[in-house]
Amino acid sequence: MQESFIIRHSNIIIVIDSIGILFCIMLIIALIINKELSKSTYLTLQFAPNNAILTLDDGTQLRTGTYELKPGHYTGILTAKGFTPKSLEFDVTPRKTNSVTNYLINSAEGLSFYEKNATDIATLRQIQNDTEVNSFLEKYNFKQSIYNLLPFSVTWLKKANDYPTYTLTVKQATDYPKCQSTLCIIATGPRDNREELSKAFKAKGYNIDDYEVFYEYSAI
Repeated sequence: MQESFIIRHSNIIIVIDSIGILFCIMLIIALIINKELSKSTYLTLQFAPNNAILTLDDGTQLRTGTYELKPGHYTGILTAKGFTPKSLEFDVTPRKTNSVTNYLINSAEGLSFYEKNATDIATLRQIQNDTEVNSFLEKYNFKQSIYNLLPFSVTWLKKANDYPTYTLTVKQATDYPKCQSTLCIIATGPRDNREELSKAFKAKGYNIDDYEVFYEYSAI
């Protein structure tokens, strides 16, 4: 009985199939590599104030926004009217979206508060003009003015009249490293009584959430 064509040439067919599969795999790999290599390089800038201009060494001027740039090392000067200029230096990595955020110090007001209070830097990056700068400083100065009232005490009955009166003493925190970058207070008294402390702050016109609170517990 004569063998069929497929049976007689099965080895050749297997080789051809293998070559075809290998070619498809290599084609897929090549497409993936090409896709990666063809990705554009972007730079997203976020400045405070938002109208600040970054002038690169080649004279290119960039503002807050996203740009398609060539990869490489860049240097330039960030400027805005009424603010102290600042030199910037950064790298743009190829085939990805890079980001640079920075801010300027207001020439008149200083804005040193921003550097002392790291939690407010995110707010600073959204500021666009001197009016908003002044508004921020007014709010920060008010939050800081609580220190002029310290120390003060909070007194309350914990449960009923037959329980002793509890006193919570509030003072400025100075010995904690974290207090170098945010507003801190220390509350000394019975176990964590943030609710009573919050009431006391609210009565004086302040918000306890604006401060980092450390508790020093008494023996009670």
